[in-house]
Amino acid sequence: LIWPETSLPFFLEYKKNFQNIILNNISKPVLIIHQMSPGGFDSSMTTEGANPDQIGRFCDNDNVFGYIASHLVRFEMMTRKYVDKSKQFWVPNAMLMPTMSLEGANGGCFMLGNIAPKICRKIMKLCIEKNFVEAKKLNDKLVDLDWAILSRGAAGIKYALDLLGFEGGNPRKPQNSLSENDKKSISEALKKSGIKEVE
Repeated sequence: LIWPETSLPFFLEYKKNFQNIILNNISKPVLIIHQMSPGGFDSSMTTEGANPDQIGRFCDNDNVFGYIASHLVRFEMMTRKYVDKSKQFWVPNAMLMPTMSLEGANGGCFMLGNIAPKICRKIMKLCIEKNFVEAKKLNDKLVDLDWAILSRGAAGIKYALDLLGFEGGNPRKPQNSLSENDKKSISEALKKSGIKEVE
């Protein structure tokens, strides 16, 4: 479930009864995503869609498998206190793996996983094992690539996949194709990361 108030107007009306109206009528599993600005990967000024305790109550529902946090680390540090440890609590962005793992994140769902799934899994494994120093060293190698791709949205991930031998193609409208400068930034960041293939 995704509940951005901008794209789901009904959510405001049913916010207080969300659990009874929606969660109880969906078959398992439900993975709640707290993303206020879908596609706004480089925006840091989004607001929260629900309070931390409210998110915790939603996650308490038997139908809910877990929760994908927003990039608002301060907010999610408080939210983690309300989401039961038996539920999945996932990082929304590769750059945040070590940071949010300190607060108990135990998985992730992010675009860079399409480019570097093996290294992303390794970083999360190191974090879960509390080996944050090694995790941070690996994560630092991905920061420029993550930034270059995500700041260009779906077009960025598609182009990165093109460079790695896949057919990403152009993004759907209304998103624009990349400029030559954008392509150069992604290509350089990919080379710097040392990633030569999806593995």
